[in-house]
Amino acid sequence: MTININLYILYITDVNLKIIIVCLGLPGKPGTPTFTDVMDTSVVLHWTAPEDNGGAEITNYVIHCRPDTEAEWKPATADKVPKTEHSLTKLKTNVVYAFKVAAVNKVGTGPFSDPSEPVRIKEVVGRFARRFCWPLNLMCIRISSRTLPSWFRISVYLLRFF
Repeated sequence: MTININLYILYITDVNLKIIIVCLGLPGKPGTPTFTDVMDTSVVLHWTAPEDNGGAEITNYVIHCRPDTEAEWKPATADKVPKTEHSLTKLKTNVVYAFKVAAVNKVGTGPFSDPSEPVRIKEVVGRFARRFCWPLNLMCIRISSRTLPSWFRISVYLLRFF
């Protein structure tokens, strides 16, 4: 990542004063978004941070999407996205979307990335597609030769459905 700071130093010799002026700018353009985990109403986007942060820390990213049936780009989420990865939900099944992202620093929002390749949000077929509400309250039965069956709560969820 490049930090692009315009730094000016002004010396006033009669009063022995030194003034430092730092000029900040907008962040540069992030990398083109790619996607993984395309599901029936969601997709996970990935992109790279811009090479130039404008001299200020990038605080978040803005994501826009555009269905192939529309000409206008719209915000894909109202969330402030702090990382270069985000899961977008509540997308429409069987619609083709393109995505683009922009970086934000304390100066403002920089230019948007190039659009992603189009992706069709598709119904999951051949996978366990049932929806659950998290956290799950799972109970298991413990059977021992010395005791009657007893129930205990599973407190760690390490589940992955294929």
